[in-house]
Amino acid sequence: MPADRFLHPRCGHSEKVTQLTDLEYRVWTQYLLSADDFGVMRALPAQLQADNDHFLNRPVKTLQRCLGAILRTMLVRAFTHQGKPYVFQPDWQRWQKVEWPRATNNPKPPANALEMCDDATRKLFDRWPGGESRK
Repeated sequence: MPADRFLHPRCGHSEKVTQLTDLEYRVWTQYLLSADDFGVMRALPAQLQADNDHFLNRPVKTLQRCLGAILRTMLVRAFTHQGKPYVFQPDWQRWQKVEWPRATNNPKPPANALEMCDDATRKLFDRWPGGESRK
C-alpha cells in the first residue's frame, strides 16, 4: 500500500472528530500518517515530534493532552506492550482499505483489544506483521 492515508468527507460531521480542538485534530491526522499499515502507533509525543516538525514547537504535555483527548473520543484505543504505550484504531480497515500491509515492528494489540475491532480490521491483523509477497 502506498503511504497515502484516507480521510472520508464524513469526518466533518463525525461526532467523535468534531469534538476535537484544532490541535487535537492535527494530532489525530498525524496519527493517521504515523501509524503503520495496521493502524498501530507508539503513543508518545516523541513519535509525533519525530514525524512532524510542527510538533517540535509544542510542549510535550500539550501533545500528551491531545493524545488523551483522542483516546477519550474513542477514535483510537490504547494498549501497552513491554511497558510502552501504543494506540490503534478499531475500525482502521473500514477507512484505510489496506490490501498489502507492509511489515511492521510495532506490536500486535492483545486479543482482548482486537475484540473491539470490526471484522475487516481483525482480518487485517490476521496478516500481522505484514510484508507478505503478492501471489
